[in-house]
Amino acid sequence: MKIRFFTFPLFLAFFIALTATRLSAQDPQLSLWQYAPHYSNPAMVGVYDGQFRASFNYRNQWFAFLGNNSFTTMHGSFDTRIQAFGQDYLALGVNALSDKAGQSQFSQNMGNVSASYMKMLSSSNHYSNRVQYLILGGQFGIAQNSMNWNDLTFSAQFDGEAYNPNLGTGETFGNESFTYMNMGAGLMWYGVFDERMSLWFGAAGQHLNQPNVSFYDGTTDALHTKLSANVGGEVAVGPSISLLPSLLFMSQGPSWQILPGVGIRYTKDEWQEVALRAGVAQRIVGKYDDSMDVDATTVMAGIEFQSLTFALNYDLNISSLQPATNRRGAFELAIIYKHPPASLRESVKCPSF
Repeated sequence: MKIRFFTFPLFLAFFIALTATRLSAQDPQLSLWQYAPHYSNPAMVGVYDGQFRASFNYRNQWFAFLGNNSFTTMHGSFDTRIQAFGQDYLALGVNALSDKAGQSQFSQNMGNVSASYMKMLSSSNHYSNRVQYLILGGQFGIAQNSMNWNDLTFSAQFDGEAYNPNLGTGETFGNESFTYMNMGAGLMWYGVFDERMSLWFGAAGQHLNQPNVSFYDGTTDALHTKLSANVGGEVAVGPSISLLPSLLFMSQGPSWQILPGVGIRYTKDEWQEVALRAGVAQRIVGKYDDSMDVDATTVMAGIEFQSLTFALNYDLNISSLQPATNRRGAFELAIIYKHPPASLRESVKCPSF
């Protein structure tokens, strides 16, 4: 596929920035990954305190120079939990992802069904703050990729003076859309040791079946399996303040990234279930020459009000794309609703993400 001539300087700046990292077919990413539990790790399905949970995530990236063709990602999920044996639980959930990028309106739409089994490892008693769980989760879904070839322009359509849409493109186009199956699995352990003291870590694999995502019949372009590992916790540092450190590592094909971060949660008893959050993280990526680069600094602010949590995040671009974006990267929103448990017996101690 050839470069659009009339936007060559802009395309060149974008191409240089992208090739600074090792890229191939990759998943959309969310900086507020803890607020998209189904997307991060199938084993996080059911890890909440309440009867059911619903979440929504929205991300808009590269609006600074792509305008209406910016990268837009939306994700929604719902999960619930039932008691299995003793204090073990079976959790079930569904989630959907819609991602659209660029002038071709390249789209990925995906729907998944998830399930996890939460095995209690230890608890001093049912009403104690101290508890440990080991969770195994799985995910299965159907996805569709699509692209509008007619919205693309090519250098062959430059007639020597200007772009001429009546000229041939010189390209052979493939299918405009196709569907494929998707499979994933994850493992998670967490321990809650006090009201504001917890630790958790997990690992997950997405696209374990490595589906074919080629737009052309008779050709194969396998979607790389995405492997991820994450760890985090909550540490009380005062009567009203907790630290929420976290670390995410993801690898997909030749590409990888690390996202270390730390958040602060502030609440007071007289606020009646209101808490404030703020955080910062750094995105470190692998480059094509096997070196590392810092791609973005993410800053977030959020509020918990009874059963609702709102979080806003902004990615400050500090990569080689700074001149084109003026450091403007991505805006992200997350909303989570956790329906309160009907009784104390339905309550499950879970960490704060």
